[in-house]
Formats: sequence, C-alpha cells, structure tokens
Amino acid sequence: MSRETSLRGRLIGAVLGAVALVWIGVSLAGWLRSRHELDELFDAHLAQSAALLVAQISEEGDDEELDLEHAPVLHRYARSVAFQVWERGRTLRLHSKNAPRTRLSAKETGFSHARIDGVRWRVFSTWALERRVLVQMAERVDARETAPEPAPSRDDDSEEEEDEEQLADEADEGADGLEDEGPDLVDVE
Repeated sequence: MSRETSLRGRLIGAVLGAVALVWIGVSLAGWLRSRHELDELFDAHLAQSAALLVAQISEEGDDEELDLEHAPVLHRYARSVAFQVWERGRTLRLHSKNAPRTRLSAKETGFSHARIDGVRWRVFSTWALERRVLVQMAERVDARETAPEPAPSRDDDSEEEEDEEQLADEADEGADGLEDEGPDLVDVE
C-alpha cells in the first residue's frame, strides 16, 4: 500500500506542479500582453493629443503671432502630461507649465523616451505646417505605471467641487482675459 500511495502522491504532485507552472505561465503572458496593450493605448492618446495641436496650428494659418507663454493647467492629472510647440524645431513658442524650456526629445518624429530632471517621459513628436512647427507631447512614465485614484465617494463631493473651482480659477488666470478666443499657437514668419 505505501508504494501505491507513494506513486499516487508523486503523480498528483507532478500533475499539480505542471498545472501550477502552466497557470503561472499563462498569467505572466496575460499580464505582459495587457501591459503592452495599455502602453499602446497611452501612446495612442499622446499621438491624438499631438494631432489636436497640429490641427489647431494648421487652422491658425501663417499670419498669426504668438508670444512665449505657459498654457494653464486645467486638470489635476494634466501635470503628468506636457507639451511643447517649436518653430522650425528651434524656437519654443508654447508649452505647458510643467514642460522644460529645452526640447522634450531630440527625436523629431515618432515615439521616444527621455529623462528630464531625473524623471522618465514617453514623448511623441510630429511636424505641422510643412515642417515649420514641431509639436512634442509627453507623459510621465511613472504616471503610466500607477493606477488612477478611485472615484470620490459622495462624502467627498464638496472637496471635488472645490478642486474644480480652483482649477477653473487657475484656468481663468492663465487665459489672461481671452474668454472668447483661445491662445494663438504658432508664430510663423
């Protein structure tokens, strides 16, 4: 009997071990695949944001002029996203408050990674107006890797309203009185 039990025990152990290894392998493959899809989704968001800036720039035309200014932060999560608009890739014309005055990436088209002030960023770069304007959009890598905060409970509604009012006030201050017109986005001479 003990030989039978031992054989049965070894067989059960081997089958359970094999099932566990397969389960771990499938879980790892699923996690890697979902991480890849999430990165693709974030990259698509960067590219779409850049496309919106390019569309705005293209719509503004050649005869608009823009002084260097900071765009206002309109949402609390906006601090993890930065953008820049460069004339001919050399002169900074518009950027978000959290963007440096140097280029986000040396790469002029497509996706790249950059380290700015010790923080890793994922950057998308594209040209507008027949390569006269370079648009760069970036997102902090650490923001991509952390889960978003849970939605506030009903008890937090007043705090959320205060945050929204504060952001709206900051946006009004950043608009410098331009209520009906958005800021010009490009200075092409």
